[in-house]
Amino acid sequence: MLSHQGGDDSVHYHVVIRMWFQWLQQRHFRTDDPTINLGTPRLPRMQPRPALTDHLDAVLRAGNLEVQTKMKVLLAALQGMRCIEIARLRGEDVDLAAMRIRIIGKGDTDITNDLHPTVAEHTRRNASYFPRRGWWFPSPIDPSKHVLPASVSKVLSEAFRRVGAPVTAHQLRHWTATELIRKDVPTRVVQKIMRHSSIQTTEGYSAVADDTSAATLRRLPPLS
Repeated sequence: MLSHQGGDDSVHYHVVIRMWFQWLQQRHFRTDDPTINLGTPRLPRMQPRPALTDHLDAVLRAGNLEVQTKMKVLLAALQGMRCIEIARLRGEDVDLAAMRIRIIGKGDTDITNDLHPTVAEHTRRNASYFPRRGWWFPSPIDPSKHVLPASVSKVLSEAFRRVGAPVTAHQLRHWTATELIRKDVPTRVVQKIMRHSSIQTTEGYSAVADDTSAATLRRLPPLS
């Protein structure tokens, strides 16, 4: 019997077995499907892999970083925004007076968070790039539409690659959540900021952020 706490192999075997018995039924080799009540194995939750702050600093200090690319980095790291959320961002979503930002997330979820001061400052300094109305990142093919999320992901990855850091766009979100927890922000607050549907997802960052045990153990006197 397949374990419900499997890895990639368990999921693969589950799919193959289900397809095999469905094929047998379709070809009338048997009338029943013994896998119908077989639960689907769950993949183990992936450990968060936050970007390093040193890598973020290196990218933001790079002299050849374009204004819009820098904004994408700031939105991903300081607002915890996904690529699709960055791609969809409009001038109407950013309120510099109230210091609030509206984020349209997965499944068209709609939430308003505080605007980070660094994001606000970059917006003010480069107002011609970030209009008060319309897409902040319009498609170069059809400016009436926004860029694709894959384009945002590629731009971010390439920016880090140029400074020798193998960082992905989603690792910037990991950095956001990890740093918030490291700063003792309550988990429920982090969940809201990160727009996690499950508190368990947010709690997964606690293990990564919890580096206090090693520091505590180092306080013990050395033994010879």
